[in-house]
Amino acid sequence: MQLKSGEEKINVDWHQSTLIAQQLIQPERNQLGFHSQGRMPISIRPARLIQRSTAFMNLKYKEIARLTPSEIESAILRNEPRELSRAVLAAALYPDDPQWAQAICVRLFDHANANVRGNAVLGFGHIARIARQLTEEWVKPIIETALGDPDSYVRGHAHSAADDVEFFLNWQVNRPR
Repeated sequence: MQLKSGEEKINVDWHQSTLIAQQLIQPERNQLGFHSQGRMPISIRPARLIQRSTAFMNLKYKEIARLTPSEIESAILRNEPRELSRAVLAAALYPDDPQWAQAICVRLFDHANANVRGNAVLGFGHIARIARQLTEEWVKPIIETALGDPDSYVRGHAHSAADDVEFFLNWQVNRPR
């Protein structure tokens, strides 16, 4: 993307959309708390920010179908990211054997594709919520590592998983500051 002189690139994820909306509605205040002549700083381009912050609103929910263990194992062998993203969630959401579902998430947490990694980490949260059991020695370090992942999708799901294991399993997750 080409930036014009005086513009700065702003990366926005969906967590920031509320803050951005407030900034667009309320003009920036100066050091004394007064509005700066009712205008936004030149570096902020409201149309682009709205477009980026509302991009997630175009997503459509697709229910995760229950898959058999053999179907999930076959998906892992095919290694197709879109299929794996759903397969790891199916394992976590329908954990007939929570230890097996945990093992699937552990296998996929370091996948090259960020969606697969993020969903694998999110799967730990689902297993904690549904089955109320995970192996802390395996899972806690994975969640803590994912909190520092370079991809915001993975980090966001790591925060969700950390919240779930803290609430449902009474773990204490070390979060980056």
